[in-house]
Amino acid sequence: KGRSNITNNLREIIQNAKKEVIVCTSAEELRLKTKLFKQTFDILKKANVKILVALSGDKALVKKVSEEIDLKVNHISIEAKFFIIDRKEILFYVSKVEDEEDLAIWLNSDFFSQAFASLFERALKAEK
Repeated sequence: KGRSNITNNLREIIQNAKKEVIVCTSAEELRLKTKLFKQTFDILKKANVKILVALSGDKALVKKVSEEIDLKVNHISIEAKFFIIDRKEILFYVSKVEDEEDLAIWLNSDFFSQAFASLFERALKAEK
């Protein structure tokens, strides 16, 4: 609970990724945390960790964020905010309202993370 606690936990679990990171959030949210994510993504790229990013919101902003983080980004219409690490851990936000205190749930569950990642990939394919 709380934006800084969640961000610190998120940074830690993403940096510990070994194979893959899936990011689904809004372009605006990622833009606000560009510095954090750019550094983290650069570390992951050097370690050959696959990074899949899907952002909702304004298409021009999605393109701008893609250039800033130097990654291919998929535009999606799904308004969700979650991060899946190595299909073993998932952190997802339970509220999208920005003026409320952030609340997220972190699960260390292969079963749930794999199922959620599969559903996300199907949704991403349907968007194309």
